[in-house]
Amino acid sequence: MDKILFGKRLRELRQEKGLLQKELASVAGVSVNMISLLERGRRSPSTETVVRLAKSLGVTADYLLGHSGFRVGRVVTIDELREFLPSEVVDKHKIEILVDDAPMHLSDKTKDEIIKVLREHGIM
Repeated sequence: MDKILFGKRLRELRQEKGLLQKELASVAGVSVNMISLLERGRRSPSTETVVRLAKSLGVTADYLLGHSGFRVGRVVTIDELREFLPSEVVDKHKIEILVDDAPMHLSDKTKDEIIKVLREHGIM
């Protein structure tokens, strides 16, 4: 886990919500010192702490951990997938992919990343 990226995202999200460290600590059920250490990249959070913080900030744990660029997930519809994937692939596999907002407008980079993953898994 990249502690620096985790800390950066944690601080950005907390500030976007207009929360002080002590307010986030209270909502998430962790100490103020823990929030400070995490934001500065000096400590790795436990799984439980990641889940608590993600829920408190309204994002996915994957986003907070730096595993995803999407803050909030939702399931992509088959019709949305047909916009950029061959219909035979979509119809055969009924793929569910987490994305950010509805209505969905995927960037070319995101489309390329999805296709890359599908190819890596032998789906395309």
